[in-house]
Amino acid sequence: MDLYPIAASSAPAATPAPFTHPTPPMPPTPPRLRMWPVLLTLYFLAPMLAEVLSGSTAPLMFIQPFGFIFIPLLYGSSAILIREVIVRRRLGWANVLILGAAFGISQEALIVQTWFNFMAKSSPSHTGAAYGIVLGTDWDWALSLTIYHAVISITLPLILLGLLFPRRAALPGLGPKRAIALLIWLIVPCALLAINVATRQFAKEGYTGPPLAGYLIACALLIVTLLVGCFVRFPTARPRPDKHAPGVWTVRLSVFGLTLLFFAQALILPNTPLPIPLAVTALLFAFCLWRISSWAARSGWNDRHRLAIVMGVLAYYLFAWSPLIEFVARLPLREGLTLADVLAMLGLFLLDWRLKRRMSANPGEPASPTQSSMITRMA
Repeated sequence: MDLYPIAASSAPAATPAPFTHPTPPMPPTPPRLRMWPVLLTLYFLAPMLAEVLSGSTAPLMFIQPFGFIFIPLLYGSSAILIREVIVRRRLGWANVLILGAAFGISQEALIVQTWFNFMAKSSPSHTGAAYGIVLGTDWDWALSLTIYHAVISITLPLILLGLLFPRRAALPGLGPKRAIALLIWLIVPCALLAINVATRQFAKEGYTGPPLAGYLIACALLIVTLLVGCFVRFPTARPRPDKHAPGVWTVRLSVFGLTLLFFAQALILPNTPLPIPLAVTALLFAFCLWRISSWAARSGWNDRHRLAIVMGVLAYYLFAWSPLIEFVARLPLREGLTLADVLAMLGLFLLDWRLKRRMSANPGEPASPTQSSMITRMA
């Protein structure tokens, strides 16, 4: 008898495998964005705006070894550290300005000490004016230079960085160890420079170090601005959808006019018998902040308007200051300064053209990460 059919019939029927959808392939991990181009750009962008294009440091002096190493060390390292605080704590432009003011106090009062060495003829702060000098400190100069560094040395480079690297501008770039290393890289040379300025650089012209009272006040101001800039969150500007932002050229020309007015009063008023330059400087700067922040709250304010702020300031360099010191005053080593400003302005117009094309191609494009995080908090 053949048993195979019986055995086959008695075996349990195989259970069909349940139907399942095929597992979709995992999406590829997006490549990690490299941050070193952002940091390197800011490292040289800050000194270029604050020192080279302004003529404070002659282009020929900047490319020399000492200038090329030390000036970016001072400006670039400070700008990177301020950016790291702003990005990690998700702060806004008001904090940028306050931390920029802290940088200005640190540089002008504690390091190069122009707040105090105004009696030396070779000092940048030397004038014949007596107004504004209290406790051995030139407070007119102190306020003007603090505003200068807050806006031009720190804020404008960060605006440009957000436009050049829109996807990476709001990302942190340094870990704790690298931030500490950069801070040491900044502090040690600056401390050595401060000692040299206080004891040797202007000794033959009568400057033997900062006055104790003025120096302690500057230290206190530095601590206050650092604490406020790092830990105080300012309210955002109330949106004004009922009003439309002005045209780009309106912003450019307005910022150019306000910059021209600011520097004109800072140069002229301290040399007049009118004891009001400090108040005029403060009120004019407050008006500038109100004007720009009110525009930024309006409908249609975009990246081209932010770039227009930078272009308006650079227009002052290009059309007023640089030709004056290169061709009229003929300060030494300023050859090529106006040409450098022309090339920089052309570069900004090229960036504006690219922004315009991008916005035309993507009319509904949301704000860049920079605007959605740290930039939107400007009061």
